[in-house]
Amino acid sequence: MQINRDARHTFEQGSIVSDSRYSAVYCQDLPLLLVFLTAPLVTRAQRLIGNALYQGKSFREIQKILKQREEDEVARGKEFFGIDYDYRNLTRYDLIIDNEKLTVEEEVALIEHAL
Repeated sequence: MQINRDARHTFEQGSIVSDSRYSAVYCQDLPLLLVFLTAPLVTRAQRLIGNALYQGKSFREIQKILKQREEDEVARGKEFFGIDYDYRNLTRYDLIIDNEKLTVEEEVALIEHAL
C-alpha cells in the first residue's frame, strides 16, 4: 500500500514521531522504538465526550464507535498483513504504556527514558 511505503520512507529518515496501527509490521526491520499506548475503553470514551467529532453522541454510543473502530482496524490489518495480524499484539512493541491515569508529560517522560 502506497501510504505505508511513504510512511516507511519517512521513518527511515529518523527523528520521527508517528501514530500508526501498522508500522510494527511493515517497519519491523527498522531501528524504531515501537510504543503501544492504551487505556480502558471506558476511559477512552470519557475523554471523547465533548469532542467535536462525537458531538451529540452519548457515552454508550461513543464506546460502541470506539469498539467498532478497533474491530475494523484489526480486520483491515488482516487484509493487508495476513490472518495473524492484530495491532493489539503487545509482543510487537518495545514499550507498552497504559495511559489511563498518566498525563501527557508523564507519557513523554516514559518514552524519553526508553530511548
